[in-house]
Amino acid sequence: MKTQDLKNELFKDKGFKKYFEQNKLSYEIATFVMEARISKGFSQEELAKKAETKQPSIARLERGSYLPSLRFLEKIAKALDTELIAPKFKLLEDKNKTANIEIKHALVFNHIITKESHLIETKLKLTTI
Repeated sequence: MKTQDLKNELFKDKGFKKYFEQNKLSYEIATFVMEARISKGFSQEELAKKAETKQPSIARLERGSYLPSLRFLEKIAKALDTELIAPKFKLLEDKNKTANIEIKHALVFNHIITKESHLIETKLKLTTI
């Protein structure tokens, strides 16, 4: 049986579907961690040692039975010699992309203005000395 066929069969049960939807993020994180661990060739024990935790913590994480803290995921990412990408809200993906571009431009503009202001202040201080 293919995975999609199994998923379709399981989703016929409304209780299972509700449970899955409530825990979807935990399962996605579990899958990402497991794939990253396997791609690095680590056992759960090896990853646990590198992340300064215990193997049962890695097993629970990979089961998707709970939503881990960002701090714990950062430790896992560091142990895997990678970085954790900040989560985002789906509504931001669904909105017009120009809003995100405008926000990025505003941040860059504010950074430039702040930097320019600092340079101007420094020049003023130097000329008044």
